[in-house]
Amino acid sequence: STPFNSASDAFQLHPDVRVKETADLWSLSADLHEAKGDALVAGEARLKRVRALDTSGWRKDQTAFAEFAAASVDMARGVARAFAKNKTGGGGDDAKRQLSQARMHVRGVVKIAEDKHWEEEMPEVVAELRQCAVEVASAEEEAAAAAAAT
Repeated sequence: STPFNSASDAFQLHPDVRVKETADLWSLSADLHEAKGDALVAGEARLKRVRALDTSGWRKDQTAFAEFAAASVDMARGVARAFAKNKTGGGGDDAKRQLSQARMHVRGVVKIAEDKHWEEEMPEVVAELRQCAVEVASAEEEAAAAAAAT
């Protein structure tokens, strides 16, 4: 194999490596910030991970789809955890909006899997996506009820 002259040469020849590494860095950042109690920054990092993987060809490749699905589940569950942790502090319309966006995103990923008939080939991945959508929808209903009570 030919050695690379620079890191940018490697990334030009293997952009999928760059996407995966960038997504992994955002995942680590999210975990760090959540551990520090900074749910807002953790949520932003999770969203950036999903956005980084959006260029991975996940709509056509099952391996990339599984990675994108895992990032999507992590992002959506992070939003639900942030809501659960801050229920007493409110959040109101912003919490409802974030939960709604997370639910719609996960359902969109499930729809792609169904359209590609990947639920037969990756039943665990699709089942986890569906379960996550249910969890986020439940948190969304809870947020709506909390907002109505105030």
